[in-house]
Amino acid sequence: MISPGIASGKVVLFRDEEDLNGRIVLLEPKKSSLKELLALSKGKGVIITEGGFLSHIGIYLRELGIPCVRISPEEASRLLGKDVRVSEDGRVEVL
Repeated sequence: MISPGIASGKVVLFRDEEDLNGRIVLLEPKKSSLKELLALSKGKGVIITEGGFLSHIGIYLRELGIPCVRISPEEASRLLGKDVRVSEDGRVEVL
């Protein structure tokens, strides 16, 4: 668990123009810009495939109280478009 909390929603891949309200955002492994970080504050939760507890994204999301977990890239690609729940224990469950 990168940032604690529980959230449910549809998994979408982060894109600048996309509406993130009420979604679980899958952030591609790259350096996050300020614009991306501000956009993530509209989502219900975040899934990352790189980074950790002390990464910029982890610190930022903990400050905002947005749940964030890290999973493998293979698992992340299988979750796109599905309704999931991000759990307190770091698991992502398909609903």
